[in-house]
Amino acid sequence: MKISQRISINYVDIIEQTIFLFNARIMLYDMTMCKGGDCPKKHLCYRHTADIEGRQDFFPNPPFDFEQNTCEFYWQDVQRFEQIKARAYNQWLDERRPRDRALDHWLKAEKECIYQWSQWDKLS
Repeated sequence: MKISQRISINYVDIIEQTIFLFNARIMLYDMTMCKGGDCPKKHLCYRHTADIEGRQDFFPNPPFDFEQNTCEFYWQDVQRFEQIKARAYNQWLDERRPRDRALDHWLKAEKECIYQWSQWDKLS
């Protein structure tokens, strides 16, 4: 491979990475955020939990539909989901891997995480 070919390949990689980072950076500004209000899913929804940098648009009212118990704009916050999953798994291990307790562990972990996140919200 010639030196000029290696340079052009590296240059293309740099351009692709720059475009990716630029798109990732402005993506949040293109997304309508949610203030949460009394939405029961707000602690797990990325539209509520994402960090806000600069100007950002919000829904005028939380879009959660209490009659149907759903939100058409719900976007799962993967990091928080993984925190709940890890906590539930650790509870399962602490209890020596019991059978038929997965839902109990999940609900307990979710409750603990949501409590912790609500405490962080109060501090900020």
